[in-house]
Amino acid sequence: MRRQVGFLFQNAALFDSLTVGDNVAFPLRRHTRLAEPEIRARAQDKLALVGLARDYEKMPADLSGGMRKRAGLARAMALDPRDPCSSTSRAPGSIRSRRRRSTICSCGSRRSCARPSWS
Repeated sequence: MRRQVGFLFQNAALFDSLTVGDNVAFPLRRHTRLAEPEIRARAQDKLALVGLARDYEKMPADLSGGMRKRAGLARAMALDPRDPCSSTSRAPGSIRSRRRRSTICSCGSRRSCARPSWS
């Protein structure tokens, strides 16, 4: 199940002791048996998808907040999850729509998703 879902946290939740590339490669090392050159190539591809192709060797502290979020998105997409969307954050106590919820897809665009947010 974990390989079919990619988690994107609001604050990116990157490991501060690993480079950006190693953060993206982390789920590949943990959940696959790919060779290291293949893991590195896939991590570089995911970083390129989010506009961070040149930042593989940087540490998370060297990135801006938006770059950290994009690195988190690249890590969430590392295992090519079946559904690359994540729920947008809601403030505690906010009113939820039971019919539709807003999502942000891996391409960064907003769309409506008919799945209920409580399931």
